[in-house]
Amino acid sequence: MQDQRIEQVSFKTGDILFKEGDTTYHFYVIQEGEVEIFKTGADGKKIVLGVVTAGSSLGEFAMLDHMPRSATAQAMTHVSAALVSEDAYQQLIEELPDWAVAVMRGMIDRIRATNDLIRKAGLGAGSAAVKQQIAAIEFDPNAVDPLDDDDSPFLSKDE
Repeated sequence: MQDQRIEQVSFKTGDILFKEGDTTYHFYVIQEGEVEIFKTGADGKKIVLGVVTAGSSLGEFAMLDHMPRSATAQAMTHVSAALVSEDAYQQLIEELPDWAVAVMRGMIDRIRATNDLIRKAGLGAGSAAVKQQIAAIEFDPNAVDPLDDDDSPFLSKDE
């Protein structure tokens, strides 16, 4: 018996699965195709964060923390996916131990902070200092957001 909260969906090249800032709480498991994940910088330019392919999921962040979508997902090719509703996802989460949920929430916080760092730093990805700060946020759960620091090397004193 198929769970009615999991729906088979497809997207054409260029279709948007969800947009940065949306307040939807479902996620997708990609079965076929490629999806580009990106943010829009302060200057309006696309900041590509990655590509999701068959066998991967996307959109879980919003499911866990009920925050607006942190990025936009756009089909690069024809995409077939399973759309998992919030109810179905919650059922899956309830089956995980509490510590696993806490670990996932911590990961989400670090990735969101990394995304914001990249956006606020104006894509200084070529900078060794920016790369070092991104690594600290991604891998050190106690890392301090350098953009909250008055002595941050990423912002001028008048920002």
